[in-house]
Parts: sequence; structure tokens; C-alpha cells
Amino acid sequence: MYCWMIKKLKLVLRSILSYIPPNEVRNAFIEQGFQVELVVQLTKSRGLEVVKMPLFLAILPRNDKNLTILYIEFLKQLRIRVEPYHSRQGPTQCYRYQGFHHMQSVLKLLPRCVKCGSDHYQPKNLYQTQK
Repeated sequence: MYCWMIKKLKLVLRSILSYIPPNEVRNAFIEQGFQVELVVQLTKSRGLEVVKMPLFLAILPRNDKNLTILYIEFLKQLRIRVEPYHSRQGPTQCYRYQGFHHMQSVLKLLPRCVKCGSDHYQPKNLYQTQK
């Protein structure tokens, strides 16, 4: 018996068409004998629009059979790539105020420069190089 919990296996499934629902992906893995807890399609936002990406996150219990899922190349006649999920390292950082644990939706502070930290706004991609 463990005094700590064994982490679940988180995987990113690439090259699956974006219009395929996550339930079909989950059922396809179950048909191959894997124990799948959850399959979610990853999205990104462009302004107010939410766009589905051809990436799926699968969460499985960690056991010997489920570890072999990393070597699967085909799923329902589609060539896919299965990779371990790498989460973001470190805390979130606000791109306007440069403070940690801030998000744009809750930010009411004045913008600060990325380069020098003073009270003017200078986005990362607009750095001016001195010639």
C-alpha cells in the first residue's frame, strides 16, 4: 500500500482530424484493450472564437498495458503520433504588467515595459534594436 498516489499517464495524441469527437477516439482505444479515463480535444482562442486543434489529451491509469500506447502508430486507419504531455513550467506571467499569477481577464493595473520595467507598454515582439 502506498502513502502517495501513482500519477496518471497523460498523453498528447497528434494528427487526429479536428472534426472527430473525443468519444470516438476514446472508444477506439478501448477497443484495442486500453483503459482510458478521459479524452479531451485541445482548443485555442482567437479573440472571441474558439478553434479546435488536431490535438487530443488522453488520461489513462498507469499500468504495463497502458504504457504500450506510446508505440501505437495507427488508430482507426489514421496514422497518429502519441507523445507524453509536458505541462508548462513555472507560474503564469502577465504579458502587460509582467507580474506573476496574473491573467489578462482580471488585470486592472497599468502596463509595464518588458525590457526595462518602467510604466510604458513595450510588447515582446516590438523590441527596437539600436543600430
